[in-house]
Amino acid sequence: MPHSNSRTILMNLSITIRREPAAKSRRPDRRSRRARRRGPSPFTPGAILAPLALVTLVLGLGCQIPGNGRDRLDEAISNDGSATRFQPPDPNPRITPEDVMAHVRVLTDERMDGRRAGSAGERLARDYIARVMASIGLEPAGADGHFAAPFDFTAGISLGPDNRLAWTDVGGAEAPLQVGTDWRPLAFSTSGEIAASPIAFVGYGLVAPATGDTRAIDDYRGIDPRDRWVLAFRGLPPSLDGPGRQALQRHASLRHKAMIARDRGARGILFVSGPLGRYRHELVPLRFDASLAGTRIAVLSISDATAERLLASGLPRGASRHARPLDLAALQRAAARRVVEARPADAPGSGTKNASGAAAFELGNVLLGGQIDLETRHATGYNVLGRLRIGPDTSRETIVLGAHYDHLGHGEGSNSLASGDEVGRIHPGADDNASGVAGLLEIAADLADRRDRGEF
Repeated sequence: MPHSNSRTILMNLSITIRREPAAKSRRPDRRSRRARRRGPSPFTPGAILAPLALVTLVLGLGCQIPGNGRDRLDEAISNDGSATRFQPPDPNPRITPEDVMAHVRVLTDERMDGRRAGSAGERLARDYIARVMASIGLEPAGADGHFAAPFDFTAGISLGPDNRLAWTDVGGAEAPLQVGTDWRPLAFSTSGEIAASPIAFVGYGLVAPATGDTRAIDDYRGIDPRDRWVLAFRGLPPSLDGPGRQALQRHASLRHKAMIARDRGARGILFVSGPLGRYRHELVPLRFDASLAGTRIAVLSISDATAERLLASGLPRGASRHARPLDLAALQRAAARRVVEARPADAPGSGTKNASGAAAFELGNVLLGGQIDLETRHATGYNVLGRLRIGPDTSRETIVLGAHYDHLGHGEGSNSLASGDEVGRIHPGADDNASGVAGLLEIAADLADRRDRGEF
């Protein structure tokens, strides 16, 4: 089953609990969903903050305890894929793993199609959740008396019509580069005109403090990248493993490296995979990662062939014009060795001066400039909001419990951890975050039942 990390949160399901006088519309004689409880609740009602303690416990049940719940699936989703025939399941005496799993199985059913934000599957999930909220007696707290509350979000990014890049050699000859073949901007790149600027090579572009497993690393040592492009290898050296790799992992993301370049004053950063890189595609795919934070500099991926052309056209500034041309593979091997050994750039054997070393240097005789044009796509999403009023006294305090109900669809965009034949398949999102939604719905039902029985 494809998985994802849990950084993407676009949609929310929220239940608002207020301590207020009972609404006139409440039906005191209503038989609650759990009115046939055959024993005390596993949770002890107390102060109004007590529901916060329930969240962790019930989410644990939803994530870890299996149950089939299959007999309730067809009650929730009709054969034609709509949720219009949803009927609340028969009441159980208490919150059980089976209750939680019943919701999880509905939300991860293939007809939900991965619940990608803005998709038909997400709308189906939204309708299901609203019907559950209504069935347990929550008040709509969304827009215009409904459970749904719309909001706008950035749904994706694509190349605009005006992307161009060219390098200029010492003789003034300009060589255009083809977007999508020779280079591609990353989603968190800035857009706009980039003046023709020199290029500085910075190895793997790592800047990291010393740890118990590595010495401090600064691949920018000896170079001033201000108003220049920096050229860096992607990721970490394949030969780096064990604790050393783990210690540097968080410093190796493309975004982190780009922000280091920005903070050092660079005009842009060029990422190259290199012949040692173990990547399916030389060019980094243009994928929106749901983060609203840009880097405010140009962030480009270039092919190995493009990097070789740039290196062949320029030599380290100050080098003899008779020096051997720079070799990408040799540079990557030296850069990898320096990271693995975690030696500072001026340590013996690190190659600070020679053309095949991995220390930072500026390429002479070559400039790079152009235009970056990225277009963002906007869409409307919906939170699902239900309110539960508790207690006889008016209070200004509101407790908001939330869980996001969308997921990754078929893994389009970023954040999917699918590999091999899992790529492109439905991402059900049981743990991200159908289990959280299921636990929250069960908490709401339990609280509504205890309120109606006068426990608080």
